[in-house]
Amino acid sequence: MFSYLNPMSRFPHNPNQESIKIIERIILNITHPVYLKEMIHARLTNKAADGHVEVTIFIGEVGSNLTVNQIWFYFDSHGDIESFAIYGNCLQEYLQELERTQSIFNFSVKSFEYDTAGYQPFVDIYIK
Repeated sequence: MFSYLNPMSRFPHNPNQESIKIIERIILNITHPVYLKEMIHARLTNKAADGHVEVTIFIGEVGSNLTVNQIWFYFDSHGDIESFAIYGNCLQEYLQELERTQSIFNFSVKSFEYDTAGYQPFVDIYIK
């Protein structure tokens, strides 16, 4: 199991085993609002000290490292996925997809917003 608790973090929670399995399934079945499934791949790229897990979506051949998006997963006190943020390209397309379907990666969406207050814009998503 991941171990990276930081009491100063807003989300200092470790993922439980079910959350890890869900993230692994997302990686295997990643979809994108712009690129065809055959064009992209994803992999776990970071287990951060501030309580989030990063998955990076790449375009092209494995190993090309042309990053398209990063998805940062955050967990509640039980280790369940509570929210995630999507950084990178095609954020407007993600917003359109969220507005149209009210879901993403097989999660029903409770709320989402386009946030520009940080270092770079991102889509902030809370799931049901």
